[in-house]
Amino acid sequence: MADTPKTRAEQRIQELSAINAQIPQILINASSAIRALTNSSSSSSNNTAPASLAAHKATFQTSTRAFFTLITQISAQLTDQARALEAAGIIPPTNAKAASREMTGAEAAALLGAAGGGPAGAIAGAQVRDSEATVTNGGLGELDVGWLNARAGDVGRGMEAEVLARVREILEGVGGEVVREKEDREMGGV
Repeated sequence: MADTPKTRAEQRIQELSAINAQIPQILINASSAIRALTNSSSSSSNNTAPASLAAHKATFQTSTRAFFTLITQISAQLTDQARALEAAGIIPPTNAKAASREMTGAEAAALLGAAGGGPAGAIAGAQVRDSEATVTNGGLGELDVGWLNARAGDVGRGMEAEVLARVREILEGVGGEVVREKEDREMGGV
């Protein structure tokens, strides 16, 4: 089966839907990590003894590792989606400055705690980058909305011209019949 634009669009929408389905898991992992930093128990274990420091630490590490793993995966999937949009010519290609904003393998490893010191230490040492530095035209890139809006009137004017031409044809047809009837009456009445 050939890849039609409609098929590719459906695939992209399904991929975005799968990404969207992962968002609640990110929030659950973040919630679990934050809860591990407090002495409060989860709602599912109401009458249990408080967990030990080691249990809190293990829960925090597991939750943050899962959180950053999902963030990295979703980031890669969204980057793939953006590149597909660029390849289709829907959005302008990413310039070199924007490409430098992408997370490197070393940053991902540091965030996942593979470099030691855990995720919290990696976040504190991470370099902050301005994600808005390369955004132009409110995130629309070089797309000129004014140009699109100006063209919307062209369609309306084209349709209006077609309708007027059809009305003119009908009126000329009716007008021709009226003239013929008048001529018939004049010739018959003579």
